[in-house]
Amino acid sequence: MSIAQHPSKLSLPQVNPGVSTVLEYLLLKFPAISDATWRERMASGKVHRDDGSWITPASFFKPHLRVFYYREVASEPRIPFAEHVVY
Repeated sequence: MSIAQHPSKLSLPQVNPGVSTVLEYLLLKFPAISDATWRERMASGKVHRDDGSWITPASFFKPHLRVFYYREVASEPRIPFAEHVVY
């Protein structure tokens, strides 16, 4: 499993979709990622605010909160050549 070098980021929506915590929102937004995976990422410090403070499973949902998280990718194959941007 490899971890992204740079975090992905998202802003929580202005209108609360009926959740209490950031974790609940992440589970709603990314249904393919399990509760256990998000909790492990949070425990490892891989989910944080823009000021660097950690987001925990108990962190409250706040509209417009910027959330940074590190994606984990199960061994992507390396291409055997240098890429070239076509367009």
